[in-house]
Amino acid sequence: MSRTNTRRFLLATASLLVASVSQPSFAQVASTPDQQPSPAVAKAANPQEDAIGDIVVTATKRLGQTNQRTPIAVTAIDAAGLENAHVQSISELTKMVPNVNLNSSVAVPGINNFSIRGMGIYSTIPSSTPTVGIFIDGIYVGANAGSALQNAFDLDGLEVLRGPQGLLFGRNVTAGAILIRTSEPTDHLKIGAQLGVESGPDVTGSVVVSGPLTDDGKLSAKIAAFYNKDFGYFTNLYNGNRHFGKSATSTVRGALAYRPDDSFTAILRFEDGHSDGDGPAGQNHYKYDRNSFDFAIDNEGFNRADWTNATFEMRKDVAFGDGQIVNLFGWRRINALRSHWRACRWRWCSASSPGFWPLCPISARSPAAC
Repeated sequence: MSRTNTRRFLLATASLLVASVSQPSFAQVASTPDQQPSPAVAKAANPQEDAIGDIVVTATKRLGQTNQRTPIAVTAIDAAGLENAHVQSISELTKMVPNVNLNSSVAVPGINNFSIRGMGIYSTIPSSTPTVGIFIDGIYVGANAGSALQNAFDLDGLEVLRGPQGLLFGRNVTAGAILIRTSEPTDHLKIGAQLGVESGPDVTGSVVVSGPLTDDGKLSAKIAAFYNKDFGYFTNLYNGNRHFGKSATSTVRGALAYRPDDSFTAILRFEDGHSDGDGPAGQNHYKYDRNSFDFAIDNEGFNRADWTNATFEMRKDVAFGDGQIVNLFGWRRINALRSHWRACRWRWCSASSPGFWPLCPISARSPAAC
């Protein structure tokens, strides 16, 4: 055997040795009928058993279908996942879900401008019909405003479907759909509360109380409340307002569930919300530095929205098809009112320096506002 062949043989032998060493080995745990392996040993023998839990997906209208077995591009997050990720608002999911933008409008707070795979309608009109359909507890939300998606409290799960979903969800789902499920009343007492304070100051608090109304647990109820108060962070140089950007949002949810047996469920839900705040903080980049918070607005504007939702859901298990008969009824009312600062009109002004033509405001309440 030549030296070259000998070197190739040694390299091949070393590669096989490394490959055999790198593979993990799991010993089969033998047990007698009277002696079962401990949970720690069983988990070591099956390391992927508890790695990923099952998340039930409702996007395909099939009972008990998990996220791993759903044949569509879907990202499903349950209540535990939202809590572990410390999600405080729906917009924070933009960094967790690929090809999805769940931010609200910059010009008008409270208006959702969602997009999936680059498709979206960026409009500040509250009644605009979006390309991303929003479904809360199975009911379609047909407007961008007043959908109470700025917070993530009292949620049982969330699903983001990417791509057209017209077959199962109808119109206005060209880019995709967002399915949001609020928590149902429980047959045992459950109390949860959160309180947060951040710079600004910005105070956020929520509380959820759920439990049975009867001894047998067939009738149960839930009450949930959310409140956010932003005292304003910016300073308006036009009038010296040091608390510009203040806003307040409050939401109250109630639910009543009736479960006479394991095959029938009826849930009545109600939600009332109110949002009130200042308009956007627009900056004139010609006068103020882009890297600063300096701005001057003569008409600060305001944003106000009131909404009321009511849904009634009935689910009945049936033997044929191993499925359910579901009946959904929804009612929604929203009143949105907004006013913005008046944009300045500009013209070319004459100047003494040749080749230099600055811009001057020609329509504003005060030149200082521009």
